[in-house]
Amino acid sequence: MKNLISYLAVIAMLLLPLPSYAFDQYAGDTAIYGVSTATVEPNVLIILDNSGSMTDTVITGAAYDPATVYALTESCQGNDCNTNQVYRWRGVEQHWNNMISDYNSVGCSTAFDAFNTTGTYQGRLQTNGNCAGSSASMAIGNYINWLSQAGGTREKMTVAKEVLTDLVSSTSGVKFGVMLFNNVGGGHILGDGDAYGWSSYEGHVKDMDAIFTGTDTNKTALLNSIDNIVPSTWTPLAETLYESMLYFQGANSQFNGNFDYTSPIEYACQNNYIIIITDGMSTEDKHTVLQDLCVDGDCDGDGFEPQEDPDKSYSFQGSDYLDDVAKYIYDNDMLTDDASVAKTIGKQNIITHTIGFGISGNTSAELLLSETAYNGGGNYYSSGSTSGLSEALRQILASIVE
Repeated sequence: MKNLISYLAVIAMLLLPLPSYAFDQYAGDTAIYGVSTATVEPNVLIILDNSGSMTDTVITGAAYDPATVYALTESCQGNDCNTNQVYRWRGVEQHWNNMISDYNSVGCSTAFDAFNTTGTYQGRLQTNGNCAGSSASMAIGNYINWLSQAGGTREKMTVAKEVLTDLVSSTSGVKFGVMLFNNVGGGHILGDGDAYGWSSYEGHVKDMDAIFTGTDTNKTALLNSIDNIVPSTWTPLAETLYESMLYFQGANSQFNGNFDYTSPIEYACQNNYIIIITDGMSTEDKHTVLQDLCVDGDCDGDGFEPQEDPDKSYSFQGSDYLDDVAKYIYDNDMLTDDASVAKTIGKQNIITHTIGFGISGNTSAELLLSETAYNGGGNYYSSGSTSGLSEALRQILASIVE
């Protein structure tokens, strides 16, 4: 019953017209992320999506408003995009195809709700309006018209790197690290075995003010390393979160060779956080190690593992394990108690926050990320713009350093 209530609460949150953590209309200047006065600095590991889809673009102008009827544009194969018509994106031809004459006739409630609130939908929908067929990316004409005149777009990765640079630059009293997806299987610490680490810097969770080399601090080295990231992988969300657990435990790596991590946890009272920033649903994310974390990998008892949630679409070996890993690392002690090692006394767990970046209409990804944050003791934020991502991170850091 507890799991059912939690699940229904997540669904109810997703169906709100304007989620309380939707930050696309934040109008602030460059975010100032607050200063921690605590003696023990919290550990914050950022898992940044470096998958190939991060080369897609996001809006830099005003957010889409479903209550506004935007002027028609000739963006649908050279013809006007009719306000209420549903169009399907054809990636090969790079254009919008006519699909359904009026989204109000769509019988698939999931698709209708998405069109009615965000203007877009990514999932299964047939031309007769039923929830079936193959998964596709769709939008109504009003959204496409807004997109064509919204004031410009930029690559998601470019935006993410700039916002993270602002975050790290503007924050003190926090130890930061960055983890990326591997090309095949799990994730790795930025600069650890890849070509992105600036001057061989490895982005483990560290004191940002400490000297890396010469007069360069860890902060300088991390910012330069972030700037080098190139998107090119799949989206193994659960496997990467699992690898981050091993990192915090100081355990042997699962996906990066035979070596033991050094845990960033230094004090028993130290708070530990993971922030996942991703633009899509889990893919290539079904390693058998995930099944062994709990019985059948089902740490939250929802019975949806590995691909059984009827409200989600899975493809390319995606899975439903992410929320289970988040629950495990929130509920369990990362360091086994040892009376001779002070930092292990008590419970050292991890809180997980999630940010869906540019995933409007991808209800599967939104639901998975919401469940992950709920199970991980954190919050889920949705953003489709530069300012929205900045504000989401500002809110998270504010909660961490308060």
